Amino acid sequence: MKKLSESMPDAVRSILARRSVRRFHRDRPVEDWKRDCILASATSAPSAKGIRPFRFLVLEDRSILDSLADALSQGVIFKEATLAVAVCADLSSYPKDSLGWLEDCAAALENMLIAATSLDLSSVWFGVYRRSPKEEQVREVLKVPSHVEVQGIAVIGYGMEELPPRDAIDPQLVGIGSWNMAFEKSK
Repeated sequence: MKKLSESMPDAVRSILARRSVRRFHRDRPVEDWKRDCILASATSAPSAKGIRPFRFLVLEDRSILDSLADALSQGVIFKEATLAVAVCADLSSYPKDSLGWLEDCAAALENMLIAATSLDLSSVWFGVYRRSPKEEQVREVLKVPSHVEVQGIAVIGYGMEELPPRDAIDPQLVGIGSWNMAFEKSK
């Protein structure tokens, strides 16, 4: 498929430019106004039936970030990051057995990653939910109560690497029509 136009809107440009970066400049904190833009983007995410179960733990304190780094086998990114935001869901008044909160929190987390990119920051989605032992370790460090789930953590900062934006549609990921017409042609 052909490359996308250079005249695309800024929002689309930020979506295509968003890449997972795992190394950050520890000595360069994220400015308060950028953090606040990211949080505004998170709290503006869509939510099923307007329930808005998401809650955001802003992690800027070096001792908390270092505790996450020490507790997690994949936690080295927390040693370098100056900002992380844990995306949680308060399920205390959420409909029983409903998983809509996962979608709500995923939308909020993605909003944060795109907002970070638009502010010339780098980020990565650190998955937590149902990832053992990571989930238990994060819950312990952040002292999360039992009625709250941690969906993931947006780790944000000034990246030490610059990855090129995507600029085309990946034809292996897009099909037209029914599944068997789009992806099972060669079987």
